[in-house]
Amino acid sequence: MMRIKFNPYRRQDGSWMLYVNSDRRVSIGISEDRGMPAPYGRRTTKGQRNLLKAIYPALENAEDMQLDGKPDFNAHEEDAVQLEIGDLYLTDIATIGGVPTGSDGAFLVTKSGKVINLSYWIEV
Repeated sequence: MMRIKFNPYRRQDGSWMLYVNSDRRVSIGISEDRGMPAPYGRRTTKGQRNLLKAIYPALENAEDMQLDGKPDFNAHEEDAVQLEIGDLYLTDIATIGGVPTGSDGAFLVTKSGKVINLSYWIEV
């Protein structure tokens, strides 16, 4: 069993990326311009390969947020980043696309349309 946490990070150039951390103290970064690391890249460790394999099952196991209505993601006024695993939306006013989320923070909308609150650990 592994626990995974997705953490947004603002780089020095102002762009956003997503760090994926495991409870085994392994992390990888996913960004809009660099994408995901290659599983068998030159500097990829075995722990990072295991974490890369666990990302999609973790997203499948994560709870889908029950939002009051369908968000209009094009109308989202704050930071948004398109990543390989889905779209990252960051909010300080607790809304995504005009729909209240109940809290501030980072939310990932997967390719299947699932909205995931990134404030919690996900078990795989």
